[in-house]
Amino acid sequence: MSIADDQRLTECLRRARDGDDSVWTEIDDRLRHDIVTKLRFPPDVDPDEVATDALSDVWQALRSVRDDQKIVGFALTVARRVAARKHREATRHVPLLCDPPARIEDIAERNAAGDELLGRLAEPLAAFDRKLFRLLYVLGASKAELEQELGLSGSRLRKRKFMLREKLRRSHDVRRGFDLL
Repeated sequence: MSIADDQRLTECLRRARDGDDSVWTEIDDRLRHDIVTKLRFPPDVDPDEVATDALSDVWQALRSVRDDQKIVGFALTVARRVAARKHREATRHVPLLCDPPARIEDIAERNAAGDELLGRLAEPLAAFDRKLFRLLYVLGASKAELEQELGLSGSRLRKRKFMLREKLRRSHDVRRGFDLL
């Protein structure tokens, strides 16, 4: 790219900051071209995906860039970091091809044991608490799954989990007292 192209990019950035939305595609095309052509990417990293992620980060930080002439360098730095992060994520993922397939009998046995545990421990609980207990301790649901399934916000879910633990603790203490008699 020539000096005229750099000046054109600087002018486009100034106009974009002033509210002219028509220049965004030109800025995007120029920075995307620079990112894809000037950087080397590992084979497990998609250059277009890196460019998209990097450009969204650049747009969010555009007001903090003080010198418009350094926007290309800034975009390339952000893209390098995004590419490095994506490469680390890809290398951490190791497919488990050597694991034997799970047998249906094992799964059924575990589910039966979990349902028995649910029946024994959650018997004195209300229906909502039984459902929460089953999701948490039998199925091992994540926080997001719990929020979606139960329709609770994060703070309400934390309170309900705390109340459930307290009820289980009291229930266990009462049963232990009867066993001692």
